[in-house]
Amino acid sequence: MKIPSTRYIITCLCLCLSLNVISQSKEAVFVRNNARISSLHTTSEVFSTSVYFVSLGLPVAQAIAGGVMHDDEQIRYAVGSLAAVGITFGLKEGIKHIAQRQRPYERYPGYIEPYYHPDSYSMPSGHTALAFNTATTLTLQYRRWYISVPAYLWATAVGYSRINLGVHYPTDVLAGAALGALSAWATYELNKFIWDKTGNKPIFKNPSRKQRRQLTTPEDMAWY
Repeated sequence: MKIPSTRYIITCLCLCLSLNVISQSKEAVFVRNNARISSLHTTSEVFSTSVYFVSLGLPVAQAIAGGVMHDDEQIRYAVGSLAAVGITFGLKEGIKHIAQRQRPYERYPGYIEPYYHPDSYSMPSGHTALAFNTATTLTLQYRRWYISVPAYLWATAVGYSRINLGVHYPTDVLAGAALGALSAWATYELNKFIWDKTGNKPIFKNPSRKQRRQLTTPEDMAWY
């Protein structure tokens, strides 16, 4: 297996910068006339705020579950989830400062009134990036439809909430979704590569019941 290379980072950067050239005036008209629903502003704020709790809560919950159950897999998932969040956060901050795209209400003052006033650049949407990063990470780790479907529905709601609150263009959200999903996938592959390189040496001396059922050869048992 090859280590995920910098081409994934370059892909994210090129995608975001290409979306940055789309006519912002047309997007502003769309946001004002079609995408904002005032009755959903409070709900949108809840979804936006939930990103940090869910994205950071996931690796914490996995680490706790792994520690309690002596489950190596959950610990590895926790490390991967936290790394994915960190990489996504770093990439979105870097791209924001390269693109330097103004928020809709900054470029068109008086035309779009935001629900609140963030003080960072617009492209890409960081909330959306973290949301899709978390949804993709969960999907890759657990591969269960009853996990992935709610996760992506939540991430989509987060993306819409950023438009509805008047703080992002639709292309900001699209760029954030692509960035979050792609960086989650690259981090997942990198995490697998690192653990494979260690020979999947167990973390806990006393394996969980689930792991004991999976130990089928003397070589497997030798780790313990």
